[in-house]
Amino acid sequence: MPFYKEKAANAVLIPIPAATRERNAARFARFCSLLSRRLKITDGFRATWIREDREQMKGTHGLDKLSNLIFHPACFQGRDVFLVDDIVSTGENFTQMKRRLMQLGANSVTGLFLGRTVKTEKG
Repeated sequence: MPFYKEKAANAVLIPIPAATRERNAARFARFCSLLSRRLKITDGFRATWIREDREQMKGTHGLDKLSNLIFHPACFQGRDVFLVDDIVSTGENFTQMKRRLMQLGANSVTGLFLGRTVKTEKG
């Protein structure tokens, strides 16, 4: 992965937060710690935090999915962000997070997803 080598020295791994604090910690705290250590990049699990739990918004468009989040720009300003999520459905969460991180000073944002929701036709 040539792009990784170029960015690794200045990189931070940040998860796209889950809907609730409990789910977020269960999904990403240990994962980010282990993966960032393995990749030798900064663990950015605490770069964003959930101010209040919200309903799940998977597969929705046009809603502000970040209104319940607190961002800590000092964790990612001037850095290359690897934004990680377990599943990508519509890409809306990634798009909103990328835009916000860039507005708050991230140098670049690359998405890493473990799986993708596949729509099937019934019939």
